[in-house]
Amino acid sequence: MNRKEECVVDKRKAVYFEIDEERDYQNNLDWHTIKQDKEHSVADWIIFMERKLNQAKESIYQLDEKEAIKQILKVTTLGVACMEYNMIK
Repeated sequence: MNRKEECVVDKRKAVYFEIDEERDYQNNLDWHTIKQDKEHSVADWIIFMERKLNQAKESIYQLDEKEAIKQILKVTTLGVACMEYNMIK
């Protein structure tokens, strides 16, 4: 692997780490239960993701790229949760 490929892999690992940290955060919210997650349909997860994506779009409109990235992290993490509970049954 060349240096450029190593850099890409390192960045990807950092991104995956952030996604994993966000999943832990979401799972540890006071109102959150695993039972709720298991009951959500794929459509539910898409709606949750769409809400956060709209917040990211609003952040871009407000020229707040940092906040937009935070919302993209949440969108991505919600997608991971969706796959955790719906991809393999």
